[in-house]
Amino acid sequence: MALNHTVVALTTRLILGFLFFFQGFGKVFTWGIDKVYEQFFQSTYEGVLPEFLLQATAYYTSFVELLAGGLLILGFKTR
Repeated sequence: MALNHTVVALTTRLILGFLFFFQGFGKVFTWGIDKVYEQFFQSTYEGVLPEFLLQATAYYTSFVELLAGGLLILGFKTR
């Protein structure tokens, strides 16, 4: 039973880690954060929030996805 729990935890952590890592990688290195801001944040939330807050959110979420995904893959704080 303990082995099953370990395998499920590892599989879930790796799947989520790769999902977040490659999503962040795409936003930071492939599309560029300015494109992410223009396509996803500006068109959706324009007029609701100030522009500087939208830009900061685009940068923050992109880098957090990249770093947190990498840390999940590496197993940071698993024990």
